[in-house]
Amino acid sequence: MSALPVVPRVAVARHRRAGPPGARPRPRPPSPPPARPSPRGRRGGAGTRPRGRAPHPECDSVRQPLLRRVHSCAVRRPQRRPASRRQRVSADDEQGEARLLAEGLDVGHAGRRVLAGVDLALRPGRVTVLVGPNGCGKSTLLRTAAGLIPPLAGSVTLDGRPVADLDRRRLSRGLAFLPQSSLVPAGVRVAELVRHGRYAHRGAFARHTDEDTEAVDWALEVTDAAPLAERRLDELSGGERQRAWLATVLAQRAGVLLLDEPTTYLDLRHQFEVLDVVRRLAREHRIACGVVLHDLTQAAAYADEVMVLADGGTVTAGPPEAALTPEVIHRAFGLRVSVLRDPGTGHLACFPLPAADAAR
Repeated sequence: MSALPVVPRVAVARHRRAGPPGARPRPRPPSPPPARPSPRGRRGGAGTRPRGRAPHPECDSVRQPLLRRVHSCAVRRPQRRPASRRQRVSADDEQGEARLLAEGLDVGHAGRRVLAGVDLALRPGRVTVLVGPNGCGKSTLLRTAAGLIPPLAGSVTLDGRPVADLDRRRLSRGLAFLPQSSLVPAGVRVAELVRHGRYAHRGAFARHTDEDTEAVDWALEVTDAAPLAERRLDELSGGERQRAWLATVLAQRAGVLLLDEPTTYLDLRHQFEVLDVVRRLAREHRIACGVVLHDLTQAAAYADEVMVLADGGTVTAGPPEAALTPEVIHRAFGLRVSVLRDPGTGHLACFPLPAADAAR
């Protein structure tokens, strides 16, 4: 048997490309264009590609400017850190954002409407005083804002969250409420009473922590009740007892404080002592305070804003100079008064006019 001729590999490859006899030769595929160099002239720049991948001119025309844009943004615009909670809170305080906000509020008892369409905003560092005749709905409004009475209409929000959606412990961490009168527990010392204000944070059976001790000491100090810490509550005078109750609600460390007639049953000296504490809490500790008062002169002296309620709604609301005018007082209370400014303090004072002068 004769040996087969040896055909060179190059000839076989040419024969395969040429095809059968008489066929037109197939065109050779175009060679890929050379890779573009990096625009920065160094390896690993914005224009380099992984090895082994053929470049595409259309992709390069889109990808190269995009990569250069991303690289320039990364260099020229460093990423900013998000603002901390303290920065956000301080910014809100500067803008006067309301901690407690009631809009279009209708309040009452057992379906009987007392007030309708009331708007109330309590802001950090400010004292808002509610005034009006007996039975006009001041206390009912305050209790509704505190979440103790459901509103008949409208909404109440605490730091942007509906009060109705908050459980009692979570609500107590942001809002503290002191009613007109409270039962005096027998044999309880003031320090023990103030520690009850920490239940919103730790529960009834949890052990006290250093944070609880700090909050109790702070509440006793700002209310000037620290000297009374070891005394029994039933041995105190009316003003001292009221300061102890005020320290109890302050121990909650809430940002909103609601006080329903805190000067009731107190003599003149203790009334001003309690109101001095309230104003100091607003000024120095940025607490939003809402207070119900009967004395218009005290309201003018301590309030940043006065809301006058009467006849089932809001008569007016604003600074004392705008809210406590003779016309407004006559409309709300049916009383003719003269409103004068004290030359020493600059505060307003209301004096009833005699019947003969009021008739003129």
